[in-house]
Amino acid sequence: FWFFWKMKPESGFYNVPIVLEITGKIHDVTLNNSLHHLVTKYHLLHTTFGSDHDATLWQEEMSRWNLNLLKEHVQDDRQMRQRLQFYSTQ
Repeated sequence: FWFFWKMKPESGFYNVPIVLEITGKIHDVTLNNSLHHLVTKYHLLHTTFGSDHDATLWQEEMSRWNLNLLKEHVQDDRQMRQRLQFYSTQ
């Protein structure tokens, strides 16, 4: 991922936003805990990469991180694509 970022740092193409259409009741705490468990288990999901001014590469596994589950209601596919475009650049 560092390589992609280095080639085009202003791009968010290494960010992969996803949309899940969920119908029915959602237990927010359980869903958030499940996602938290996945990110904790797979170290790549809480690891950052970068380089110093002298082009020294580094990798840092974040010991403290926060996963915020975002829920939005969208009216149609066009609005969903707009929201995905927005979040992919964050």
